[in-house]
Amino acid sequence: MALIEATPEEYKLNGKSWPPPVIADKKLYLRDEGTLMAYDTAK
Repeated sequence: MALIEATPEEYKLNGKSWPPPVIADKKLYLRDEGTLMAYDTAK
């Protein structure tokens, strides 16, 4: 899983995560070592 910022000219890699992603309650959860990130997918 990679988080990128895309523009017509290029894309910028903002982060990577190797564990499998989990979607629950319209949120995407990514875990990387000691960090847990949640992204709202309902927008």
